[in-house]
Amino acid sequence: MKDKFFYEIESTSIDKFTLVFILGVLTGLKSKTLSIDEANNLIFKPYYVKFFSEHKVSKHITERL
Repeated sequence: MKDKFFYEIESTSIDKFTLVFILGVLTGLKSKTLSIDEANNLIFKPYYVKFFSEHKVSKHITERL
């Protein structure tokens, strides 16, 4: 069974959460704890693409992904 992690985010904080998430992935790449494939799978996983669009993450952020 897979472990699941749930975190509730206020709609006013969604852009900040997204930036922190992306920063964490980039930090993992820099420290070589994540491979490019792992980082790509995290950021561009269909779940997150859907999440970003459903929660109206700022286009200023998503257009740069």
